This record gives sequence, structure tokens and C-alpha cells, in this order.
Amino acid sequence: ALIGGVRELLDAACAYYSIVQMVMPLAGMSEVLWTKLYDSTMRREGGPQASDFLLGFDSAPMRSERALHELAEWCRTQPGLAEQLDAGDDLPASFQERLDAYLAEYGHTVYNLDFINPVPADDPAPVIETLKHTIAGNAADPAERQRASAARRERITRELIARLDPLRRGLAERRLESAQLWAPVREDALAAMGLAWPVQRRLLHEFGARLAASGALESAEDVFWFTAAEADAAAAALDRGDAALPDHRADVDERRRTWRGRRLATPPQYLPKSGMMTSMERFMPAKESDDSGPVLHGTGGSGGQVTAPARVLGGTADFASFQPGEVLVASITTPAYTPLFALAAGVVTDIGGVLSHGSIVAREYGIPAVLGTGTATKRISTGDVLTVNGATGTVRLPGAPDDGADAAVAPSKRGGLVAIGLGVAAAAGIVLLIARRRRR
Repeated sequence: ALIGGVRELLDAACAYYSIVQMVMPLAGMSEVLWTKLYDSTMRREGGPQASDFLLGFDSAPMRSERALHELAEWCRTQPGLAEQLDAGDDLPASFQERLDAYLAEYGHTVYNLDFINPVPADDPAPVIETLKHTIAGNAADPAERQRASAARRERITRELIARLDPLRRGLAERRLESAQLWAPVREDALAAMGLAWPVQRRLLHEFGARLAASGALESAEDVFWFTAAEADAAAAALDRGDAALPDHRADVDERRRTWRGRRLATPPQYLPKSGMMTSMERFMPAKESDDSGPVLHGTGGSGGQVTAPARVLGGTADFASFQPGEVLVASITTPAYTPLFALAAGVVTDIGGVLSHGSIVAREYGIPAVLGTGTATKRISTGDVLTVNGATGTVRLPGAPDDGADAAVAPSKRGGLVAIGLGVAAAAGIVLLIARRRRR
């Protein structure tokens, strides 16, 4: 029954992921079309960027941040609670109730799609660290920031519409309405991706605990290294009440070693390597060339420039080390990273584009982001002082000359190409999926 529940949840998550692939092209293309229209026929020198018209809307990341900020505000009213959090002492029931309520609503955000990785609902340590920084006043009030963004969006929209001729006004209103509709929907769709993960992980931990008690595994956590066939066989043996189960501890150790070795490799962005696929490289969400110079080049996902020390994050286990004012450097960012954006000075990733999660959330937080560099986590070390330029899509490494050497492809052009490529690829996948289901 435990394994059956895991399969049912995983099947539902896979079906939902297919639906999300229909949302992404719609959201992406609506922004691309608005950006192309605005930049080519409406934007004035020194005027707002196209993305400025899409900020300040409510979405799952914004609601999550506001809820955490409200919890921090309550914590400030409780004498001694901040000190208890810092010391790791037992916390009062009143705090635990509020934390549990927050995790019940937002604790399903995923680090990636591999459910071996804990989510905040079953490992709230990253949330607690962000909460402590918020209590200390290291994060701005998200509600006030969102109100300011919304007010500016409404003002610049009124000003734009008022100065356009009737033809362009009609085009702008239609394109902008579509882009503003889909901008927050995309983040809501991503945030719901991990809804099954907390229950799925609890079922697997219960199954793993029974296997550990039987001697088949060293600990309940080792169940994540089982194959599906091994899980089915072990479940059947437990149901039969077998006194002895096969010992899989050596298998788990070997798989862990293999996994650690493979983590050192950088997988290709696409397979197989062929002429047709190579012609699509400019649409891919990261550079594949070895960027060995003093300046990394990527896609400018959020404007602005900042110089600050880097913090390279390999996963959620590193979140606690993140300090306010650092540049968040990661292979890719997903909804689980969102609490750190309130503390970060900037964002740099190996993978991503102008319409990726990191880009969209960085704009809402008003911090520069350069995505899709391909080699950031290999070239950058924690503590390196970087200059992140979201306008040019460049990252200057320590020792790089500040002489304009970081000129890059115009981010709007490159970002648009990436978005169009991803939209086409996702749409093609949907067509194939529908066709296969119809044949069945």
C-alpha cells in the first residue's frame, strides 16, 4: 500500500508536469511578443524596460515571502524567541503552530524534481535560516516592495497608453493584457509542482523504516536508492511477513559512490549530437563553450549592476551558509531558492534564460541576474568578489579589467531567441504527447 501510494502520487505529478509544459510556452510567448512590440515601436531612450510592465503582480513566491515576513514580525513581539532560534533551543508551541501552518501552505517547494531531496515541509532548516535573517531586519518588507512595483507598473502603463496613437494603443493593450495575465500564472504553476512530494516522502520514509528494521537497509533514508523492482520485491516480502529480507546495504553504498562520481560531470544540453540539433544551440538555456576568460557571458535576466562576494550553492544543504548581500551562484534556481532572493545582492546561474524562474523572481526583487553562463559554478568560488551586470548579461570575475570587455549580445535579442526556442520545443512536445495518446 505504501509503494502503491508513492506510484499514484508520482503518476499525478508526471501528469501535472505535462500540463505545466502547456503553461510555459503561453507565458513565454506572451512576454516575448510584448517585449518585441514595445522595444521596436514604443520604447523611448531611458524609458522603462518591457519587463517593468509585468512586475508587482501576486504569485506563489510573493505570497510565500509575505507569509514568512509576517511570521518574522510576530516573532519580534515574542521576548527571547529570536535568541532561542539562534541557539537552536526547544521552541514554544505557539511558534511551532505558526511554522507548521506556513509549511502546510508553502512547504512543498522543490529543489529539483528528484524526490530524494527534502522539501521545507520535512526539513525546514532553510526556512528557519531565512526567518532568522528576516527577524534581524536583513530583508525588506515584501508587501511594501510589491505595492511600490504595482504602483509604478500602473503609472508607466497609463503614461504609455496615453502617448500612443490609436493603432499602437490597441496593439499595446492586447499584447500587454496577455503578458500581464500569464506572468504570475507561470510562477503559480511551478510552485505547485511539488505538491505530492511531502506525502510521497513520508510514505517512502515509513517504507524505509520497515526495511531498516528488517536489516535490509542501514537507515530509512536509504530507501531512495532502491530500484523500482527492488522496492516491489521488498514490499511483497514485508506483506508476506518474511523473517529475513535480502541485504541491500552494499548496493546502496555502491550507488552512492557512483552518484558522487557522476555529480562531477557536466551533462550535455541535448542528445544526440547531430547537425540538426547543433543548429539549435543558440536556443539552448546555457552556453556549452568553455568560457575561460575573466568575464562570463550569459543572458541578462534582470537589469542592474552589483559588486559583491559570491556564495556558490550546491543544494539545499548549503542554504544555511548564505549571508545577506552575497551573490547567489547556482547551477539553476527553482522555487526552493526563492527565500534567498530576498537576501541576495544578485543571481548567477549555469542554466536559465530571460523567462526562467530565476530571471522572473529576480526582477520582482529588483536584483541583477545573469543566467545561462554554462560554467559559473565551476569558475566561481565562494568569497570571490563579482560584478554582475544584468543589462549586458556579464559577470566579471576577480582580476578582470573594468574596461568594457564585458560587452555582450543584447540581452533582449538573445533572451527572445531563447524564449522562442523553448516555446517551440515545449509546443512540439505537447503535440507529440497528444498524438501518442490518440494512437493509444
